[in-house]
Amino acid sequence: NLSAFKAVIDTLKVSPCVFHENKVEDIEQFVTNFTLQYKKSHPSVKSFRRHILAIRSFCAKNGITWSRGGSDLMSGKKDNFGVYSNVQLTDSQITNGLRIAVHEMHDPSLALYFGLSIEDIARASSQRALRADSFRFKNFEGSEYARVDIYETKTEKPFPKIIIDPRVLNLLKQRIAVKPTGLLFENGHAPSENELAIKLRTLYQRIGIDVTSKGEGNLINYWKVKTFHALRHTGAHLWHRRGAKVEDISAMGWDDPSTLVKCYMKTSIDEMFQRGICMECNPPKIEGE
Repeated sequence: NLSAFKAVIDTLKVSPCVFHENKVEDIEQFVTNFTLQYKKSHPSVKSFRRHILAIRSFCAKNGITWSRGGSDLMSGKKDNFGVYSNVQLTDSQITNGLRIAVHEMHDPSLALYFGLSIEDIARASSQRALRADSFRFKNFEGSEYARVDIYETKTEKPFPKIIIDPRVLNLLKQRIAVKPTGLLFENGHAPSENELAIKLRTLYQRIGIDVTSKGEGNLINYWKVKTFHALRHTGAHLWHRRGAKVEDISAMGWDDPSTLVKCYMKTSIDEMFQRGICMECNPPKIEGE
């Protein structure tokens, strides 16, 4: 956030260089000084989250990072760190969601958004900027798939994506056949986001997801509050169930595999057993048995 970072620089009356030419402990002291000074001139301010994120982002571009989930000011610690890592839909819920969107809600565009968001695990802002002519359909040993590179504004770089679900591929080809160029989804960068969110929550409700409760304790109802982002979580879990390695899934949308594991797809022992990768539950056969 450029304006937040400018506020830090103006308050401290320093050059931006102090945030990459000093040691970590010196940078942290600059941050502490900023919060104290800024609070004096802006007594109503309640949080420095935007400013700290701006400093973290600037430092990260210069090779200085802090691990998330720590206890210090710059760690980006959150009370809910990692607690939503099991947000996901089952295979049957995904199947029902695609079927209901097409055959009962009669909204193939909703079905495409739902299915594609799970397959390409892109953030909503990136999904809205997708162009119809950016996809490349290919074939490998008789199986069709689609490739596309999607630029993620949060990490400021493109990530390679692959779509292999035949149902999503069919919806995608139908959409491209109607409009082969331009933005894939209507309204592009300025969609009626509330309308789409309402449609998605209606779809979630019909496949058995609670979207009405407020959540328990300090936790939010993720499907209600993070309506779009829940599909990114689901996609990470789906690719893992398909047998993809964490490193390969991370390469499709995350800078760091540890963030993917901690925040998006924490694996349980039951899930390991279901995938058959637990050596104790599914040991390799001994030759001759």
